[in-house]
Amino acid sequence: MSSPTPYILAVNLDAYTTYCFEGSAGNWKLIREMPCGVGVGGTGSDGSYWGKTFTGAFRLATSNWDWSADDLCGPRDYEPYGWAVRYFTSIFGSQGFHSTVGWTNDYSQLGKKVSHGCVRLLPADAEFIYSSLPDNTEIIIWGSIYD
Repeated sequence: MSSPTPYILAVNLDAYTTYCFEGSAGNWKLIREMPCGVGVGGTGSDGSYWGKTFTGAFRLATSNWDWSADDLCGPRDYEPYGWAVRYFTSIFGSQGFHSTVGWTNDYSQLGKKVSHGCVRLLPADAEFIYSSLPDNTEIIIWGSIYD
């Protein structure tokens, strides 16, 4: 496996875990293992669609977004409220890696299907991806939880 950067992100949907490897083709070393929450993949109790987390190969694209309950996005500095998330980094379009809702260490949002398709991480893990990994880092996502 190769990546145009010295990193690869791998998401195992079945294990609800995101892995970060550092190195080069044929010589990858696991440097971080992160519990995560993934897409629900169905219709919510209110009738809204909750997406599946995409599977396949993608390239990381950073962004300077925080999402807030008023559905606005942009560089912001505010206290947690509603379903605010931080450290959004795109996997594909509006689906990406980001902090848990409220950007607290809320473990109840990890280890299960919980999002509209994004990969939720503890804030420190989301910040690690956002701040440390360069654009175009290879992302591999696999699993059979939606079969």
